[in-house]
Amino acid sequence: MFHQVMKRSHPIFHPLLRTGVPDRRSASASVDVAPHNTKWKPVLIAWMTTLITLAGCGPPGGGAIRLDGDLKQLRTRYEGAVRSKPSDAHAHAQLGAVLIQEGRSDNALRHLKRAIKLAPNNTDYYRWYAKALLKSGRLHQAHAAHELLLKKKPSWKTTYERDVLPQWLSLMTRRIRIRPSRRDFDLVKRLDKSVFRRPVR
Repeated sequence: MFHQVMKRSHPIFHPLLRTGVPDRRSASASVDVAPHNTKWKPVLIAWMTTLITLAGCGPPGGGAIRLDGDLKQLRTRYEGAVRSKPSDAHAHAQLGAVLIQEGRSDNALRHLKRAIKLAPNNTDYYRWYAKALLKSGRLHQAHAAHELLLKKKPSWKTTYERDVLPQWLSLMTRRIRIRPSRRDFDLVKRLDKSVFRRPVR
């Protein structure tokens, strides 16, 4: 569909078909070599950006993570995307989210860390990274990641206190009962003083 649209478009876009779906840089470069393009360059770049986005090549930082469809098919899709373009932050994040849903949180951490490195301003990637830490039992790291996320996105506090904190407290208090730790207890006590009435000895 994308190529059909391109073929019916202005001749300056025809060279782009040789390399498949272009990125924004190649779109801009193609406009630069077009004849008499000074007047129309901004319009053409905007039009190309729209086509690229519709073709599935959104901005480098990506957007919110979506998990619509069969997990196995999604994993196959995003594994292929990561192999073909290792710098695609959103593909790494999506793959990480799929792996969490499949119960493979340890494997998910690598991809989510990579996504955050590539797109450090995307708070949704931090949210899923913190979730992977929680699911994999790295409770202190999960707490630190959630605190960082709340600093970056204070509006998420209500959701955190309703959905995440109770789960974190449950896992941590269970761990304290099995293997008492002053460090664990002090953190739980700070977050929820009602959980334990007497200190761990």
